[in-house]
Amino acid sequence: MTYIISTVTESGILMGSDTRLNIHDIETNPTTGEQFQIIKATADCMRKTFVIKEFGIGIQFIGIGYFNHNNEKYPLSYFIDSFTSELEVNDNLETKFSKIFNKITGLTQEKNTSQFVNGVMTGYEDDIPYMCTFNTFDKDFQISKCTIGCHVESGHHNNVNPIDKDKSIEYIKNKIKEVSSKRPYDVGGTIEIIEVKSNGECSWVEESSSIFHGSLSELFKRFNNNPKEISGTIFPTPHRIKMDL
Repeated sequence: MTYIISTVTESGILMGSDTRLNIHDIETNPTTGEQFQIIKATADCMRKTFVIKEFGIGIQFIGIGYFNHNNEKYPLSYFIDSFTSELEVNDNLETKFSKIFNKITGLTQEKNTSQFVNGVMTGYEDDIPYMCTFNTFDKDFQISKCTIGCHVESGHHNNVNPIDKDKSIEYIKNKIKEVSSKRPYDVGGTIEIIEVKSNGECSWVEESSSIFHGSLSELFKRFNNNPKEISGTIFPTPHRIKMDL
């Protein structure tokens, strides 16, 4: 999975995430229906937060990292440009969010735990910050008008984050590191952070230099031949983690 944070500061919207992916099988409890990831390996090379500069939008994801295309599976970074193919400059922000969500939904399968995405989109309209939380598993899509201090943390809204930019960056880093210490098999690696501003500018605050954009089969080759290229670790004994949808 992952850990994502979006927060509105005095200078703009900050969005941060870790870069860890895991290779796993899915196990279902036949009695309770609960599902678990059986994690075999991790690698710190997955981008989960993106800037869409031409439309002043930030977007970040939690969920399955690879999706089918032409008989191969690719990470969401492979599809990010296609998400904006139907956007128009004159579209209002809700329309832009909705079109991007429809594109993401087209990659996934409703109620399928092996093919879903949830996440957050952010942007400004008339100098007002907005956040859109979404989940393709059950087609949940919600847009909220925000104020300074508005904060979404892996899908949960609260208003406890500092509003100062530097303090917010420190919070994002410390929080993701804290979660990684408790959940090292699905959260960790380099922390990436972007900033979306009210004038439409989007920029990187922290950017990893070790992101892998190749297909899933290419990723497996890295694991087999040189896992260090993707900051990869293969576990002698798999780890069992309950899935939180």
